Amino acid sequence: MRTHDILCVADGWVYRIDGVDVAQFPSWHLALTAAARTAEAESRTGMPVALRYGAADGQMKDIQTRWKKGPDALGGSHMPEPVHASMPMRPAVRIQP
Repeated sequence: MRTHDILCVADGWVYRIDGVDVAQFPSWHLALTAAARTAEAESRTGMPVALRYGAADGQMKDIQTRWKKGPDALGGSHMPEPVHASMPMRPAVRIQP
């Protein structure tokens, strides 16, 4: 099974495939979009995939999705629909002038 992981890092969110950093994003939304598109494309070829995020407790948690169906499945504003209502959030950091 191929794993697609999203982890919080100092400068944003890193996207990893099978433990190898693929890209870094400034927001959870952008990292999730990239990971979901790739994971969905691979799942359509029959490859088993796991889409996960690194939780605050250090454990990897599954992101359960219902892939969009149809001819435009990978186009436009595709986003997986999270089954879990809450997504991991980074604490807000304020920079003092």
